[in-house]
Amino acid sequence: MAPSRAISLLALSLLCSCLGERPNGPAGSDGGGCSCPQGQTCDPTSGACATALAEGEACDQLPGADAGLAQGICGPGLVCGAVGDRRPDGQDIKRCSVECNASNQAQRCGAERSCFGRPGATGGFCASSSLAGQPCDIAQLRLCKGSRLSCVVANAGDTAGRCFTLCDPTSGQSPCAAAESCAALFPADPATGLCVAPAADGRCDYSKLEYCAAGDLCVRPTADSAGFCHRQCAGPQDCPGGSCVEPIAGYKFCVSPVARCTATDPSGCPACDSAADKYCAAEDLCVKLGQATVCKQDCTASSAVCPSQCAALAGSDRKACL
Repeated sequence: MAPSRAISLLALSLLCSCLGERPNGPAGSDGGGCSCPQGQTCDPTSGACATALAEGEACDQLPGADAGLAQGICGPGLVCGAVGDRRPDGQDIKRCSVECNASNQAQRCGAERSCFGRPGATGGFCASSSLAGQPCDIAQLRLCKGSRLSCVVANAGDTAGRCFTLCDPTSGQSPCAAAESCAALFPADPATGLCVAPAADGRCDYSKLEYCAAGDLCVRPTADSAGFCHRQCAGPQDCPGGSCVEPIAGYKFCVSPVARCTATDPSGCPACDSAADKYCAAEDLCVKLGQATVCKQDCTASSAVCPSQCAALAGSDRKACL
């Protein structure tokens, strides 16, 4: 009995169209079609009920193994079209939105939103506007408004980010505000940068879209996304009052070094710890002595003169004055 009943229900669902309940149903419709459940809407093409998508939701066909399957149908008053975001393969991601143009912007979008041009089309769509430094989210149709503004996200596939002004680090002219600098953050595209205002505490965190100023490195000594901003250097002349160190091969930067430990008892000396952004001077090494981790003079070079014993460090090819 169960299989027979299932077939009967399936046949009923195929014969019953939701188009009859809509004013724009097919000619001769008596308006007696099937009603769609709550949260669904009628697909005018197939006459079948489908998930009703809200404004900002993706409405195009699914990629990959599910290619060809629609994610749903835009709800009443919404259309499915490109709004500016793309998949990694470069294809537009279509989203449900309210259509508009220059003449009906106020009526269609209201006082709080603007009419943005739709990519590849003559019309537009309604979206909220964000300025430099403000949040943006393509899935919420909150877009950056300005010819040089771009919504920068922390990770590929994210929809939410922050509006940054684009700039060219290789150019002598900069559109950046007085407190900002044009930082080269994209090694693959040196002519594209972002206007950034570094944090007052000298921290950086790419996951939070917090960047260092132009000419600085975001030094992350651990696997954590957060780090510390340091000025790049080629030698001592680039670090007035500081030291140019190279704790990471190939990366030199300026630090305010931890004082060298000269006391007999190292427990009273200031500690060195890269994770806490505490580095020794270029002439010193961070050495663990008992429970203390302190800066000691580097005597690896044969010309180095130690006031005490020059000893090899375990697990290293370096020597320090101990």
